[in-house]
Amino acid sequence: MLRAIFFLFLLIAIVLGGWIYNQRAVQINPMPYPYQFKESYAQSLEEEIQQAEDSDILIIGDHYGVKLDRYASDLSRELSKNLKEGLKVYNWAREKEASQRTNFKMSLLQKIPKVTLYFGGSSEFGETLFLTKDQVNVRLNLNIHKNPKFSSAFMLVPFLSKLIYRPVNYIVYDQDYVSIDDLVVDDLTVQKNHQLIYEFYQIHLQHIIDVVRSAKKSIVLITSPINLELPPRKTCDHAKSPALDDFLFQVRLQMEKGQVKEHYENLKNMSKAAMANAESYWLLGQAATKLGRMNEAQEYLQLAHAYDCAPKSSNIVFNSIIRHKAKISGAPLVDFDYLLNSHYGKNVLFLTEQNPQDLYWNQMVNLLTGEVGKILSL
Repeated sequence: MLRAIFFLFLLIAIVLGGWIYNQRAVQINPMPYPYQFKESYAQSLEEEIQQAEDSDILIIGDHYGVKLDRYASDLSRELSKNLKEGLKVYNWAREKEASQRTNFKMSLLQKIPKVTLYFGGSSEFGETLFLTKDQVNVRLNLNIHKNPKFSSAFMLVPFLSKLIYRPVNYIVYDQDYVSIDDLVVDDLTVQKNHQLIYEFYQIHLQHIIDVVRSAKKSIVLITSPINLELPPRKTCDHAKSPALDDFLFQVRLQMEKGQVKEHYENLKNMSKAAMANAESYWLLGQAATKLGRMNEAQEYLQLAHAYDCAPKSSNIVFNSIIRHKAKISGAPLVDFDYLLNSHYGKNVLFLTEQNPQDLYWNQMVNLLTGEVGKILSL
């Protein structure tokens, strides 16, 4: 009798498990990615993949990587001086390309070039990564992935991911840029979305590094230059209050009249009480700039960008991730943002909102050439 009951429960468990497995909208993937790529997208990249595999130096990333194109011939010429054949440089960076696409493209390569130059992190808030209505399950899946027991099990037995990861509505990528009108949500939810984007960026960047390193090749990471003179586009609603808004309005008016020093300490005290208020950090950074306290100014302006509720480009969080990944992996780092903003307040740094002066591009490319030369032992 007990044996019959045992087999009955076993049969029920198998049937129930099979039903859950078939019903769940979760792909078999050891990674918690809330997106998929169409096969047609990979097929459309075949010619580019061939060019990438045939290159000696591969550039990947977003619009900043694209801008390296104007220096590619100089880079090749300088590094090829003592070689019989010139080094082939292929620029595979693309406008608006977020890290999920760069990561996918790198996973398609059968042959990894000698040196990969990663110059991205400025387009992560553009293309839709996941739907806000799936935020809870996306968070749960990331937390599951962080558990070493689960992540190891998924690598060994991938189909387990479909039983354990929570279901989500996958974003499906092809050749076209994907931008989906999502739920109208409060700013606190927006910031939670941003936190998820940061965490996926870490995963994508680590995987890109792993792909290159597993082939015993080298990768150089480049930070994105942040224009500290641009004000934050939006202060999150949950970081505001009528009293704070009135205080900042009055301070702004007084600072425009030149009364900066009088309000600097008040702003510092207020910023401690009004955490995550982008405008308060922005005004504090402006005040520090006018007082000649450039190191403090940079710190506050970086925070203003980090707490922006409607960001368009990179910020200190992405650059910190790049710096950290370079440190723990031993990958060479060309810190363009530090190179540029170490001159903050001393010179005009940007020609346009996102394009630094040629002077600093040239300095960065010289550093980059040196790092690649070391790798190739030239």
